[in-house]
Amino acid sequence: MTLKNDLLFVSALSLICLASSGSYAQQPPFYGARGFNFSGGNGTGLSVTIQKNGRMTVKSHGTSGEETQYDGPFQNPVKVFDGSVSYEFTAKEAILREDGEVAFGCLTEGKPCVSELYKIDGAELPNPPLASPVPEVGEFVVTKQKDRVLSDVTNVKIVSKFSNITIVDFSVNRENCTLLSYGSVIKKPIKPIDMKFGDTLVIGAGGFCNPMEVSITTRGGKYTVEFNR
Repeated sequence: MTLKNDLLFVSALSLICLASSGSYAQQPPFYGARGFNFSGGNGTGLSVTIQKNGRMTVKSHGTSGEETQYDGPFQNPVKVFDGSVSYEFTAKEAILREDGEVAFGCLTEGKPCVSELYKIDGAELPNPPLASPVPEVGEFVVTKQKDRVLSDVTNVKIVSKFSNITIVDFSVNRENCTLLSYGSVIKKPIKPIDMKFGDTLVIGAGGFCNPMEVSITTRGGKYTVEFNR
């Protein structure tokens, strides 16, 4: 080998050694706690904490409490739920991905699901300050009925009696029912659903679940309907 070739060989070998030793390990875009909210509603806040020892925690902060979505080594993007949903972080933003692709329509139809990151401390609830919401005047009419085709499914029908309203989350039996839409499991966080007066939303409760309580979260509050049987 010539001297030039020797140097190229040594450089290439050094790169291989660096890669194998983890020197090219992914670096976090920040350290500390940050809040973010793709839907912009109350009860849809999320937080991510990255420690200098490489540990990462992602939590959701709903109206009924907080839930840990991920707790482990730093990853970016980090997969949550069944792995089909992930969050990607930059120094200033969080990006929602579904099946590896950037999700759209969380806050505005047709626009990517991107949220600004903001600093929080341990005592702060990670829901960014919102403008005073316009009072929601109206109600939801909620009924249930066994599906005519699927014997293990009961359909929950939600009819809006609001002029305009946006649903950012819903649950049946306090998250103890598998929710379906056209036979497919509904993944959370859901995309915001805009409803006008008379619009109908049908949710399937699978696994022979008998809906006894339905909770609907909007950008202005939470509505709960109970069934006696």
